[in-house]
Amino acid sequence: MTSLHPFGPTFKTLREQRGYSLKEAAGSIVSPQFLSQFEKEQKGMSLENFSRLLISIGIDWLTFASEYDGESIDLYSKLFSQAVSKYPLSEAKTIKELETSIDPFLKDNSELKNLSKILTKFLLLKNDKHALEKDIEQAITYLNKQTYFNTLELDTFCALIDTIKNCPLSLIQKVRDFLLDSLKPGMTTSEHHNTLIILAHITNYLSRNGYFNEAKKILDKTGHYPSPNAVATGTVMIAMQEAYYLIRQNDRAALEKARNILDYIEASNKIIPSEALIKIGRIFEHNFNELNHTGIGIYD
Repeated sequence: MTSLHPFGPTFKTLREQRGYSLKEAAGSIVSPQFLSQFEKEQKGMSLENFSRLLISIGIDWLTFASEYDGESIDLYSKLFSQAVSKYPLSEAKTIKELETSIDPFLKDNSELKNLSKILTKFLLLKNDKHALEKDIEQAITYLNKQTYFNTLELDTFCALIDTIKNCPLSLIQKVRDFLLDSLKPGMTTSEHHNTLIILAHITNYLSRNGYFNEAKKILDKTGHYPSPNAVATGTVMIAMQEAYYLIRQNDRAALEKARNILDYIEASNKIIPSEALIKIGRIFEHNFNELNHTGIGIYD
C-alpha cells in the first residue's frame, strides 16, 4: 500500500478553497477524523482512497499536482525563481540560497539533488566555462546513464547544450529520440508544447553545429505531426528552426518558410495582440537575416 503522508496539507487547502467540510469530503471513503489526521500529516492513506477523495472534491490528479508544494521533480523551478528573486544581483548568493532550500528535498535521490545544483550553475555561470568543467562532466555522465528523462533532467540537458559547443552527439541523439518517441496523440497540450520547445532547442544546436542530417530527423517528424492550436508557440519555434536549418545551407526554400512564419505572427497579432509574439518575430527576422547569404531578402 502506498502511503501518502505529505499530500494532506495540499488536499486541505484545495478542500477549503472549494468549500467542502471534512465530513462532506470524507463521505463514505474515510472517517472525518481520519481525514483530519491525514491533512495534518499524522496518518498515511492508500492511493486508491486518496484518488477517491480527489474525486469527492472535484479535483483531478493534474490539478492536484499543479498545486502541490511538496517534494517533486518540478519543485526546482519554484525554488530557483525564489532564490533569484531574493538575490537578483549576486550569483554566488543565489546558488547558495538554492542549495540550502533544496537540501530538505529529494532525500531518496542524491544524484537528482546534485543535478539540480548543477543546473543552477549552468543557468547562472554559463559564460564561465572554466568554473563549470567539473559540473559539465558530471552532467554528461549522469544524463548518459538515463533511458527516460524527467523535467529536471531535460532542463539540465537544454542548459548543457546552451553552455558547451561540443556536447556528445550520442547524448543529443538519445534525448532527441526519446522526445520524438514521446510525441503521441494522447499527450496533454502542455506536454506537447514543452516537447516541441525542447525539440526546437535541439534542432537549433544540431543545425548550428553542422549536423544537418540529425536536425532533419526532428523536422521530418514534427513538421507532419498534427498539433492542436493551443501548442502553436511550440509549432512556430520548430518552424523557425527549420527556416534556420535551410538558410544555413543556402537553401532558398528558407525564404518562403520565413515569410510564412512572419505572416503568421502578424495575422495572429491582429486577432490577439501580443507584445511577446511580436518580439519573437523581430528576433527571428533579425537572426534569419544574419544567416541569409543568398542575396535575396525575405520579401523580395
